Amino acid sequence: QNLSELGTRKYGVDVTHQWSDDLFVSAEFFRHENLDSGNARNVAEVSGTYTYDPYTAMLGLRHVNEDVGDTTQLLYGASRKFFGDRLDLYTRGEVGLVGDDPHGDYGDRFLLGSDLKINDRVTVFVQNEFLWTSGQDSVDTRGGIRVTPWQGATVNTSYTHETLENGSRGFANLGLNQTFKWGEYWSFSGSFERSQTVTETGFEAFDSDVPLTTGSTLEDFTATTIGAAFNRNGISVTVRAENRLGDDSTSWGAFVSALKEHGERTSYAVNFELFFDDRDDGSQREEARLRFSLAHRPDDSDWILLDRLELGSLEDVDSTFRSQTRKVVNHFKANHLMTRKIQVAYQFSAKYVVDTINGQDYDTVGALLGLETRYNFIRNWDISFHARVRHTFEEDLTNSNVGVSLGHSVIKNVWVSVGYNFTGFYDDEFSSGEYTNQGPFVRFRANLDQNTVRDFLNRFRSK
Repeated sequence: QNLSELGTRKYGVDVTHQWSDDLFVSAEFFRHENLDSGNARNVAEVSGTYTYDPYTAMLGLRHVNEDVGDTTQLLYGASRKFFGDRLDLYTRGEVGLVGDDPHGDYGDRFLLGSDLKINDRVTVFVQNEFLWTSGQDSVDTRGGIRVTPWQGATVNTSYTHETLENGSRGFANLGLNQTFKWGEYWSFSGSFERSQTVTETGFEAFDSDVPLTTGSTLEDFTATTIGAAFNRNGISVTVRAENRLGDDSTSWGAFVSALKEHGERTSYAVNFELFFDDRDDGSQREEARLRFSLAHRPDDSDWILLDRLELGSLEDVDSTFRSQTRKVVNHFKANHLMTRKIQVAYQFSAKYVVDTINGQDYDTVGALLGLETRYNFIRNWDISFHARVRHTFEEDLTNSNVGVSLGHSVIKNVWVSVGYNFTGFYDDEFSSGEYTNQGPFVRFRANLDQNTVRDFLNRFRSK
């Protein structure tokens, strides 16, 4: 996890396929959650990169769904190498095509940069980036050095001058990442990052609750992580601890995950996360989450069974308000490959949520039933119909989500779908991983078969 993403949860799928010697196609889908503010975004992206030495060109599409709006962007880039690949000049850009006005991290942007390789261990870089959003425009000019002093270690130093409509700020950054293996089964990692303001004139952060993809927030900080991993005989265990000391808050987190593969047909996983944030204004947030996951495909069967049980607790406290949410949520899915061209997925989810607000409890019991039918009408293309019904028992309220989608396999076992929901709803527990709101949507999906059933479990392990 990047140190700039401490206090967040990020999980998804990232696949790259070499189409030919010169063409690479990449597809990515991830969900990014801010554990402090509760903000979340879903991002789906596909791109192709073509190399004709010494030139490289890239073209792609990205769809972003988040609280402040939806955006679909065109991605483009090009580069040219000189002097035996020692100098690399490049440009990258992102332009909104449809959706809401440019917003947040995913506004329109344009970057010009150069990397000069001094030797095999040292690279000097200079970049100039322009960003246009509905909130404000900015220009970032940064330069620095990337060094690999020894195997498994990377040191980054940089200085950035950030210019916005209402002021400017200059800040220095120092980072160190170290990974190494110990024996055949163990690996360890650690990282350190420090960001320090050098100059500042009237600068204000646009949205401090959203992790930025460019620029910075006002807060100076020091962040550290340490982690370990063990892998042997189908058993994988990962442990990570992180700490962030900032001007306005102190946060720390602990993460433990374990995966057990029982042959090629069954996999189990458990994941535990604990996050705590203490702010200077006296407010606090604490979140704990425990997940149990199972993926199973019976021998000589056309069925795949998937299940995830989640127990969670979230508490917010300040001088005048105290709230706590405790929940138990279970998701069960069964996928049936009826023929080579037709598959049907069945879903049943249930939840029990208790919200405590200033000492008063509010209970919620809900259930969801879902059905999706998918038909591969030609090679690498399919059409699907889905229907879901959600019911909350306290309000005796029923909502539906009905829609269709058209999908294309851009890479083996990875599909991009474009669809429309005629009816929809949003539910904090049931909508995770699926787009259930009314209206158009774009999403990625990974095909699970006997060779990829274990990948289902990795989806629920944070990056």
